[in-house]
Amino acid sequence: MIVFDVMFIFLIFYLFLYCIYQLFFFIKAASIEKHFEMIEKTRSVVLEKRKLCVIIYATNKDKNLDNLLNVLNQQSYPKEFYEVHVAYQKDENDTSFARDFALGARIHNIQNPDYFSKDKAINLLLHKMIPESKYDAYVFLGANRMVGEKYLENIDIIL
Repeated sequence: MIVFDVMFIFLIFYLFLYCIYQLFFFIKAASIEKHFEMIEKTRSVVLEKRKLCVIIYATNKDKNLDNLLNVLNQQSYPKEFYEVHVAYQKDENDTSFARDFALGARIHNIQNPDYFSKDKAINLLLHKMIPESKYDAYVFLGANRMVGEKYLENIDIIL
């Protein structure tokens, strides 16, 4: 009988400690919503905006380039903190008018046959931009991509 009495006392003591333990986590969980709200508010506040350079490689076959440039031109990120540059590969027999600027982007027309690959064209463009060193980060996009209006803002937060 004494064994059962001792086991019963231990069971009551265990249940008492378990209830205190659960009560502690219940109280902590009640204030966690305020904590997440504070983190969400402070997460989007960036004290110093970075200067971003968006580089897009495109050819005359890319039909989505103007749509992408339009979306990049309407970003929620301040326009003075980013620039858009397009490495545009023209064909040798292309007689269309060469644009220098389009929808807020600087177009770099590449007609040299040595730079007809994507890697070589972007490498050439970067070698022209890096000595200036006025950018904090480079963002590379393909002309077939579409991004949201907060794309550059999210990039800045991640950096």
